[in-house]
Amino acid sequence: MLRRIAAVLLGVITAFVLVAVIQKLGHSVYPPPPGLSLDDPETWKAYVAELPPGPFFFVLAAWALGTLGGGFVSARIAQEKPLLYALVVGAVVMIASIAQLVAIPHPIWFTIAAILLIPAAAYAAARLAPAPA
Repeated sequence: MLRRIAAVLLGVITAFVLVAVIQKLGHSVYPPPPGLSLDDPETWKAYVAELPPGPFFFVLAAWALGTLGGGFVSARIAQEKPLLYALVVGAVVMIASIAQLVAIPHPIWFTIAAILLIPAAAYAAARLAPAPA
């Protein structure tokens, strides 16, 4: 039981650390304008509406690679039912992603890509995790 809980927790932590690191990298390549307030949703909505595709690709990569890495860690630690554990991590990332998509409207192509990439990354993570011995 403890292994299962640890698998999910460490997988989710890994996913969100990877998401944060990749998004930070994206912000270094595509820095937000000075003075952009994270506390003002309307300002963020206007900013996102004017972005070129590049920053969106960093966010997609962050969500997909975070799911892949976190799902892999979860499946590896659990040592059983790798798809289940990878999908749990994917579901947590998906919920967080949907919350962001609802809070700040994104282009439709981005929303569709995110909804397709996150479960695909979870599935890939389960396939990459070594089979139990």
